[in-house]
Amino acid sequence: MTERWDEPLIAGALIPPGIEGATGRRSRPLPVDLLARELSRSRPRRIGAARGLVPNTDPIDLASSGWGVLFPSTQRPEVREALAPLLEHRRLQATASGQNLFREYHGKAGLHPGENRVQWTRRQGGGFGPVDPVKVPFYLLLVGNPREIPFELEHQLAVQYAVGRLDFEDPADYARYAQRVVQQERAQTTESWPAITTFAAEHRDDITTRGLLDHLITPWLEACGRQRPHHPHHILTSARASKAALVGALSSAPPKLLVTAGHGLLMGAQAPDQQALQGALVCSGFEPSRERREAVPESSYFAARDLPRTSFDGMVSLHVACFSAGTPATDSFALRESSDGQATIVPTPIAPQPFVAELPKQLLRQGALASVGHVDRAWGWGWVPSRFGAQAHTFHSALEEILAGRPVGYACRFFGERHGELSALLCDHLEQLQTGQISPDDRYLAYLWTARNDARSWTIVGDPAVRLRSPSTAADPALAPSQAARG
Repeated sequence: MTERWDEPLIAGALIPPGIEGATGRRSRPLPVDLLARELSRSRPRRIGAARGLVPNTDPIDLASSGWGVLFPSTQRPEVREALAPLLEHRRLQATASGQNLFREYHGKAGLHPGENRVQWTRRQGGGFGPVDPVKVPFYLLLVGNPREIPFELEHQLAVQYAVGRLDFEDPADYARYAQRVVQQERAQTTESWPAITTFAAEHRDDITTRGLLDHLITPWLEACGRQRPHHPHHILTSARASKAALVGALSSAPPKLLVTAGHGLLMGAQAPDQQALQGALVCSGFEPSRERREAVPESSYFAARDLPRTSFDGMVSLHVACFSAGTPATDSFALRESSDGQATIVPTPIAPQPFVAELPKQLLRQGALASVGHVDRAWGWGWVPSRFGAQAHTFHSALEEILAGRPVGYACRFFGERHGELSALLCDHLEQLQTGQISPDDRYLAYLWTARNDARSWTIVGDPAVRLRSPSTAADPALAPSQAARG
């Protein structure tokens, strides 16, 4: 069977996205029948209800929806001190109505080692169902690395709450980020419309990048042309999506919204530069194959160290690429086949420890407000139309909300809702399969599983309450900084 962009299968096997940096090859395909056989024996956990707030709560006004910061109980005091300007700014916004909806979880109230989402939220008085910001605020900023605050906890919280994360090694980086966010939000609303750069690589005979262009990026560009013609838009797609072109675009006129799509670079767990390069953007001009053994040349990928030394103040970026937001310690998609033809999903180590990707961290160091991307692989199945709907509408809706000046965490609610919806579909499908109510459908089960995992993996690096400044912000009082916050 030849590769087709609308059906990511080769001889009945799933084709994982991503390009191995050391060899330039695509990842090993996963046999659909073996994957479905293993999944049909599993009982995935149900997750909480999709995101929502109690009645009479405005989700885009911090004085109504609240804001909180969660530290690990062992967090260094200098990190909290470095973030003091941002914490005070958010406290003023979240108490502007006279009701205190600001929460700072640190020390005993912070996240304890080994504590899961249910244990932590119950300890704070929260739970499942609609979010009550009096108990736990809707906007939650996690501060710490994924060893201290696991990615799994972040994914679970993001079903109900607007969640983002900050993770720097140097407290000075926290301080700079806090100061820039406060400065941006206290500044007068801009009179110019945010400039956009869209960067989408394409590789010959490659189903992932072809599907991204056809089902995600082209509809997005068409919608922008119709609905937002006043936004300056620099488009770098297909052959134009080279490393040099992206460096040039970011150097000459840095956009306020950067959207990228394509393969992420995969570095082995033993690679000394894994944290520096994992999730780097593989650019057009490079042609992956299953036969090559040569490393991806530096000229064919864009990593954190390739960012021009300019200011990205006020930028929000969104990256559709494997590991573009972070890497877990184990591969969620590892499948091992035994000698008797059985398959087992085995947590295979892919990194010595989980970590947040370097590209979004460097963007924030240089002034960006937030970066949205994937932890783990970014699967293409969710982008292709299917019987349970493509992810394209989720993606486009989030971008539209960001451009409208909504808080990034609120805009990304569509990913959390899709995660909840697909998890429910997967659980119901497996229950019906195991009780004999339906006949096995290997392709559909594999499709549903990968689409659920893809939706789960969307993650915000940065404060989830930040937003783009644009002329439309002034027209909506709820989006403007409160009078108290302006001081």
